[in-house]
Amino acid sequence: MTDLVEYICTQEEAFRNPNRLASLYSDFREQQKINPDGYLANLDTWKKALEHAARAGVLPGSGATRNLLIIDAGNQLTRALQHKDYGLPTCLREVLQDATKRGAFVTAQDWLTSTQSIYDKSWFKLPKMSVGGVLSGAWELGRNKVLGPSTQVPAGPFVVVANVEAAAEAILNQQRKQPHVSIADRIYSKPAFLERFRNALNIDAPITARDLDVLLVHMVRDRQEIALERSIIKFKADAEDQPSPVTQEDAAMAELHDAIDRVQARLALLHENIKKSGLAAKEAVQLKQLTRAKTCLRSKKLSESSAEHYTTLSVQLEESYMKLQQAADHVGMLEAMKAGAEAMALLNKQVGGAEGVQKVMDSVNEEIATTEEITNIINESATPVDESEIDDEFAELEKAEKEKQEKEEAAKTAELLAELPDPKKLRKAEDVETGEISSLMSHITVSTPEQEEKEERLLHSCTPHPRLGARHDSHISTQRTPHTYPRDPMPSLAPFRAAARTSTAVATRQPNLKFPLSFRRTFSQTKSTQGGHGPSYDPPSGWLFGVKPGEKYQKEGWEGVWYWGLYGSFAVAIVAYAFKPDTSIQTWALEEARRRLEAEGILQDPDTKPRE
Repeated sequence: MTDLVEYICTQEEAFRNPNRLASLYSDFREQQKINPDGYLANLDTWKKALEHAARAGVLPGSGATRNLLIIDAGNQLTRALQHKDYGLPTCLREVLQDATKRGAFVTAQDWLTSTQSIYDKSWFKLPKMSVGGVLSGAWELGRNKVLGPSTQVPAGPFVVVANVEAAAEAILNQQRKQPHVSIADRIYSKPAFLERFRNALNIDAPITARDLDVLLVHMVRDRQEIALERSIIKFKADAEDQPSPVTQEDAAMAELHDAIDRVQARLALLHENIKKSGLAAKEAVQLKQLTRAKTCLRSKKLSESSAEHYTTLSVQLEESYMKLQQAADHVGMLEAMKAGAEAMALLNKQVGGAEGVQKVMDSVNEEIATTEEITNIINESATPVDESEIDDEFAELEKAEKEKQEKEEAAKTAELLAELPDPKKLRKAEDVETGEISSLMSHITVSTPEQEEKEERLLHSCTPHPRLGARHDSHISTQRTPHTYPRDPMPSLAPFRAAARTSTAVATRQPNLKFPLSFRRTFSQTKSTQGGHGPSYDPPSGWLFGVKPGEKYQKEGWEGVWYWGLYGSFAVAIVAYAFKPDTSIQTWALEEARRRLEAEGILQDPDTKPRE
């Protein structure tokens, strides 16, 4: 397969389907009556494939060039579309005719000679009538009736409108992105324009000279974005509705720019020649070819002399170009200033000048004074207001507001008093609580010191010795006597402690109640004196290092190290804070300034200063 067929079968989705590919290469002209939708779909598929192939630069052109905006129809195009399995496309003629009828393709002759925009509704609606055209049409109709429809592709190049529009939009986008410092940035010659925007549509395939002619016609006639005069192209300014015509100054700037480009290209070639001649001379010297070495050196000297000449010429051309560019900018600025002056003169004329403004301001001041005078007269004629009546009315309003607040506070106080409990019920509840406490206190027995000592001796005598318990077998049960252990465990003192706290609270509320001394203590005088609390006492854990109240702490050996470490840390911190270095920004700045002065030799280091 050719490159064109391979590209279409790879990039176009419809051509990747084998069934659809066979239909596209077959003679589908009969479907125009049987299946008109399928017929139009095949025509549209071929049209898009040709547009995309032209934009990619794979369509055959005249010679070795590949046009992006023009399709050269003919036998060469038909052979390029030949498929290895399906042969030549049968309906390529109908595809081109339908695209031309719709306006997607336009013959190059009509495109270049027409003065009417393609966006006009009447574009190619009225065919051009001529004797030759009428005879050719009659011959075509007669031939089709006798020999059948022809498959010959119409000759002549066709302009692809979609590709032309895409190329114009890409060029305009690139031109808008470029900063316009001067009017010279909007002026190009044809070679400079082609060099600047040759890859605007396709990076891999540049725009040809034939494409450029078609593109410039579109941008001048249809888009109205540029002005074209001979070979000078001038873009429209942002503030312009129509592009300004090309002047002689514009042509001079374009020619100077082209001359600078040619000189720069010549300089690049000369520098390359100088480099090659120098390398060749070195190689000849190494090979001991003196004649060749001298020839290379002579060529190098000639190239250097020519490069020097072209460098001087390039500088002169660039200077002339810059001066011409400045002059053109000055003209533009003067025109803008002139337009501004004319606008200001027109506005001042509408205002009436300084005298007119003064008259208007005097009239305004007079009217303002008249308005103030009228206002003063109206204020004087109004009835004066008595200030005493206003004060009396204000005092009445304050009094009413104060009475309202007092009523609200009284209502809130009554609600709070209603929520308080009844004193009689409270006293009755306290009497009931006092009776319960008295009944609880009646069960407490007060023992004498002699009885308590007797109970303790009995308890110690009945406690078994630990050695005796180890000799008895655990399986032998020992009969307990009444004197071995107490029959009942000692009752807990928690209820009596709670009762004592309750009695204290009641005694606080009712100071007239008096309880005996035995009700206000839970232990005897003897145990309080000895500091003992009996077997049910829960010893406190102590307030420091587990020491119980009344006991002395026994040192374990680590306390000294802990004390010395703590106080030593305090001492080290104090000494470090006292002798810390000065790290303030002022000290650093002074030290840095002194160091720089010593480095520059302005200030001498006192350590290295010689002693007198």
